Amino acid sequence: MANGGSRKTIKDSSGLPRNASPRDDPRPIPSYAELLDRDETIARVKRSLRLLAGGPRGQESRSLPDKWDERDRALLEQYLAESDEWRREFEGRLTSVHADKLHGFGVRAASLAVRKLDPHFLELSALALALASTRAVDWRDVWVVMPLPYRTARFLGADPQQLFRKAVAPASDMARHWVERFLGRAEGEVLSNPWVASHDNDGFIWAYPRAQETLQSLREWLGIDPGSKPTRPPRANLRRERRLSSVRECLEELRPASIQIRDRKLPDDRDLWVQKVLERYIASPYKWRRLFDGALARDQAWELETFGVRAAAWAVRASDTHYLELSVLGLAVASCRADAKKDAIALMVVPYQTANLLEVRPAPLFKHSVRLASDPAKAVVADFLERAEELAGASPWVPSTDQGGFVWDRAGEADLSPAISIWLGLRDPGIKASRTLG
Repeated sequence: MANGGSRKTIKDSSGLPRNASPRDDPRPIPSYAELLDRDETIARVKRSLRLLAGGPRGQESRSLPDKWDERDRALLEQYLAESDEWRREFEGRLTSVHADKLHGFGVRAASLAVRKLDPHFLELSALALALASTRAVDWRDVWVVMPLPYRTARFLGADPQQLFRKAVAPASDMARHWVERFLGRAEGEVLSNPWVASHDNDGFIWAYPRAQETLQSLREWLGIDPGSKPTRPPRANLRRERRLSSVRECLEELRPASIQIRDRKLPDDRDLWVQKVLERYIASPYKWRRLFDGALARDQAWELETFGVRAAAWAVRASDTHYLELSVLGLAVASCRADAKKDAIALMVVPYQTANLLEVRPAPLFKHSVRLASDPAKAVVADFLERAEELAGASPWVPSTDQGGFVWDRAGEADLSPAISIWLGLRDPGIKASRTLG
């Protein structure tokens, strides 16, 4: 050049000049198998990040632990178990959204470590905060909570410096850099940390008092009585009223029929209506199902119990276990009422015997049938399964037939003729009857 200077060579990300030939690249060309492995690694990382991005935004009104804590714990343990290539790809694709989730789990895991007296949760807390600090919108938000696992480690008798370094050993250089910066001034951060030890209904938590002070001042500024309970917003009240209205309409379909059970064909319109109600119960959201359980009247529970016996016979006629699952679900929902619980348990032997008759394992079928039911209903089913063989052995229900086919009748009311066993396709009536009844 005229001024005696040299021309600056422009290089790309590989460090080679832009006009360099591919032959000049000293890096080895990856094989097809290596490319497939990398594609698989990227796909698994993306799946993990999609899981991490889901869930609630805030920490309010969440139990400790909940399913989101279990998800975050599983993802961090997967991070520790994966290869270095997977971890680098994972950190490279983190965003501020993922950082917020890791930040929240870091706080909650520190409280969990005290409740369970397990330092492993402290390591996961420190690792989550270290990863969050690399992608947080403001790194100071993460540093505010980093003293929590540090203080908790001392409370549990562990060395906080050693615990932090062990936790972030598999992480990237950037994550370890933030941790080392924090450890260099940890004592000062701990002394000025605003978090205080507190508790809720379930046990120990780390609480941030300034949040309560801010809420209190806001309530005073708005002129709200500090002792008053917060009311539901109008939109939430409207949604609840709609759910209640939907539940009432559905329950109206469960009014008992006026005719006797023995005079009804199987299935009739009542059975089809109850089937429709239970299938809607399965398809409805959690809050709708809980409202349904709470609003159930005694006569409606009786209708579900009646359907439970009839649906078991329906399952034999149709050779379809779907009706057997509806039978179990109907009896389980009916048991939510205290005055119907005893009758519902006594009638559960009918679908239990039917499962044996159809050569289906009763216990898995019962548990699958009530997977969406309330906890009290699941507890009743679990209690029944513990003594199912004893109850089935003393059961008064025996297989019989009517004009339409198979039915369950009480002993003494059934026609136990050999024709029943022939209709069931049995050679030895005595052997099958003894197995079915107990």
